[in-house]
Amino acid sequence: MATVVFNDAATFRSKIKQIVLTVVPMVYELALGINGNTTDSVKLKATALLKKAIYLRGEPDSEGRASNFANDAVRIVCHKSFYDNGSKSLKHFAEFQKTIPPAALFLVGTIIRNVIFIYSKYGQVSRTKQTPIEDSETSYDRISTLFNRTNKDAYHGPKLRQMLKAWALEGMNVHGAGLGDDEGDDSSEWDVDLA
Repeated sequence: MATVVFNDAATFRSKIKQIVLTVVPMVYELALGINGNTTDSVKLKATALLKKAIYLRGEPDSEGRASNFANDAVRIVCHKSFYDNGSKSLKHFAEFQKTIPPAALFLVGTIIRNVIFIYSKYGQVSRTKQTPIEDSETSYDRISTLFNRTNKDAYHGPKLRQMLKAWALEGMNVHGAGLGDDEGDDSSEWDVDLA
């Protein structure tokens, strides 16, 4: 699997980015013209999504607790990126048949974050706007840290692992078989809700 991803790294990231560019404005309601969105309102919405990594969260669970990494946009992008019917689909690899691997989730989260960041700066995204690679590396590392904190939590960890297994199963069935250890703060865009 590593060879396939390495050989196609540029085009594979481009594929995920193209999917993200389609999914993000609809799921997060950032498209201009829908719900009365203006450039300024989109900037505000996108900025709010970046705070405390809200863009990664789904709806609260049945006990009213946070569902980290469970946003529909993340699920949709994972399915469309990894479980399509193309010849290079990652669903052919055993690891992707069992679960969404954490590194794949981090990559998707990073690309979603980068696109939302562009919305926060410009209120819209053109295919030419980019985020610096250093920002992507930092985002990837911080998403990894958030995942590890969530995964180690007695309540949220099992829920997260079960969700990723369910997403993989769904993908297989639908498509044919720096914070460090800090707790974050209210002004940080990097945080998970372990309440």
